[in-house]
Amino acid sequence: MRETLDSLKSMKKDIVLEVACGSGYLSEFLLYDQFHEIHMFDQDPKAIDKAKIKFKDKPKASSITSKTMQSFKWD
Repeated sequence: MRETLDSLKSMKKDIVLEVACGSGYLSEFLLYDQFHEIHMFDQDPKAIDKAKIKFKDKPKASSITSKTMQSFKWD
């Protein structure tokens, strides 16, 4: 786990996509401070509703949508 977290330091940190984001726990506590733009999706509309509330005043979370992985396309 430590190696994975350390590898984030050397990554290009423009845009990240959190697949199966749920209510955005990973984005909130790890990705938000590391990347300039975050896209999140999950097929559970209730989880997406929670994520939208959580990130409503956080501009880095540019898209939060309820989609399946097979139907996802960049906006």
